[in-house]
Amino acid sequence: MLSRSLRISRPSWDGKIPIRKSVIALCMITLCLNLMPIGEMLFPLPLHYLILGLDIFALLAIRHTGDLDYGMDLLPFLAVVFVTVVLQQLLAGGYYSSGMAISTAIILFAMIIGIILITQRGYASLLWKILNFFTLLSAGCIILQMLCRYVGIHLDGLGILSKVFFNAWRFNYAYRPCGMFAEPAIFAQPALLSLFYYMFIGKSLKKTAFLTVALLLSTSALGLMGVIGLYIIWIFNMDKLSGIPKSRKWAILSLSAVAGMAVFTVALNMEVFVVERLTSGSSIGVRVLRSVDLYKLMEPHEKLIGIGLQNQAYYLNYHNIILAHDTYETTYGGSREYAGTLGYVLCTTGFFGLVTYVQPVFRYFRRCGLQVKVICLLVGVSALFCAMLATPFMMVSFLVMYATVDLEREGVFGREEADDAEDADNG
Repeated sequence: MLSRSLRISRPSWDGKIPIRKSVIALCMITLCLNLMPIGEMLFPLPLHYLILGLDIFALLAIRHTGDLDYGMDLLPFLAVVFVTVVLQQLLAGGYYSSGMAISTAIILFAMIIGIILITQRGYASLLWKILNFFTLLSAGCIILQMLCRYVGIHLDGLGILSKVFFNAWRFNYAYRPCGMFAEPAIFAQPALLSLFYYMFIGKSLKKTAFLTVALLLSTSALGLMGVIGLYIIWIFNMDKLSGIPKSRKWAILSLSAVAGMAVFTVALNMEVFVVERLTSGSSIGVRVLRSVDLYKLMEPHEKLIGIGLQNQAYYLNYHNIILAHDTYETTYGGSREYAGTLGYVLCTTGFFGLVTYVQPVFRYFRRCGLQVKVICLLVGVSALFCAMLATPFMMVSFLVMYATVDLEREGVFGREEADDAEDADNG
């Protein structure tokens, strides 16, 4: 089984103290903490200084660099970022802030170097274990929040304890718990990665159900879409993943489709908040289509090199542009810079920036097996809908993607599927 396979692939150490493992674990723990409000309390320094410090610490602690092959395919994107910064200095108009673009480019440099240093062969299980610990803990907090709320106890009103463990968004029309994370959507991003792990790698029914319940209770539209997508992919591949005979596969598919349609219809008739958000399309408009609107208005040279990182708001204000999919917040509020990552990369670093950013994901999606294809799809969808560029989650998502590739290269998935098939035959 998987646990036996992972134990086989433990790296060897040159000395008595596992320095590399300790440093990699520290870096991953720090990144996970920075996804949550507790990170702001523990690490008050600006994020790029923190990441740079981690990189230097890791570089000094790691003795050998022969295993540093993952993450190298992000270097072309980094090169494009710095080239476009130079070209934008020469060609951009009066809106352009070189300081904002350069500081963001430095953050991306530190993060990509950090991804290369942290993601080494043989440490995939360690990275997944740390991420899964925090997502499961937060999922437990969300479920506890909802249980207590039904008996009249509001855990989100406990001061500092609430900020660490029991965050929630309260509205007249909905209660949205998010546990240790600041927003439901921010919880959904890493939680979907862990859900993928327990469905496609760890194959734990209890933890899959636990995370699914927490994601649904958080009412995140991203979480709901992710849960539906992962379950659909799992159902269509259940014979490969769980040893279920193909003769039973289509019966389960039919029952799942009928049950899913029934649940969605009931939820729609009951005006469930998260279903209304999905059917209204407002999230897609702000996160995706707004960037398309902007890209259409840009000059030909701007479409190639972009308008500058952290310069989107300046560009829109300077040219007095109101986009077709703008809302009050993205027009008059503080969200002029907001966009999904893929659209934002396209507009701020241009066509070449987008191509080099998505190239690693497409590369592994084309060349690898089912588990890697699914994690690549999950990372791509998150980048489409979430603002994750130059954030800790950008690092976490690439780290676990490369970790999944490493597991495949070690032959873990092949051995696991063979074990499942043997168990099914014996049964």
